Amino acid sequence: MLMTIHRSRRTSERGFKSRPVQPYQSGGWRRSFLPVYPARRYVLERTLHAIRGTIKYSIPVIPLKEFNVQEGSYVQWTGNPMDPTLNLTATERVRTSVTLTGQSSPRLVNFDVGIELTQQLENLGLQFTLTAPEDMAMQEELTSKGPEERAKLAVSMLVTGMYLGREAVVAAR
Repeated sequence: MLMTIHRSRRTSERGFKSRPVQPYQSGGWRRSFLPVYPARRYVLERTLHAIRGTIKYSIPVIPLKEFNVQEGSYVQWTGNPMDPTLNLTATERVRTSVTLTGQSSPRLVNFDVGIELTQQLENLGLQFTLTAPEDMAMQEELTSKGPEERAKLAVSMLVTGMYLGREAVVAAR
């Protein structure tokens, strides 16, 4: 992956693009020298905490999606400026009609579907997420599923815009 850091605080990676994020920062720059190698080696120690921003993500089966970065997300450098540690969560609100097994009529449910980027950039962890924060029955159903099952449901919702769980009869939105 390629990550570029500009003075305007825009970041971009292959597959990811973002608008300027309004960060608050902690840490500072430190330049060190390697005793064996005469060239300078730059070490970055800084944490950028995201207050708000967007991440755009696109893969062949999912059209370009724009996710809102959640507060509490951060990028942390503890050495190599080209290999930061990421802890970014970004979601998109999707509202769809769902009828759970045993119910006679559909109801509208708001889902937060998104991505989590974790670990260092060289060994990036990508996880698709799905929650229903305003509907306790649906959230309990999602919680009862494993992380892989929830990730599959999240991807299917990004592609179709519908909840495709086995316990639900899906109605188009």
